[in-house]
Amino acid sequence: MQFHVTQDEIKTKTNYGSLDISPNDEKGFRPFQLMVASLAGCSASVYRKILAKQK
Repeated sequence: MQFHVTQDEIKTKTNYGSLDISPNDEKGFRPFQLMVASLAGCSASVYRKILAKQK
């Protein structure tokens, strides 16, 4: 994983692709958007496990 940090943005390269983080919508994802997406993804995963255990 590589990070390139400037004053206005953070660019990350991973095995899955690149991710641009910036407070400006035009330059990349805003940190709040990434936080909400991670909470939604984690919640969906936990909910799916709970439903699988109820069967």
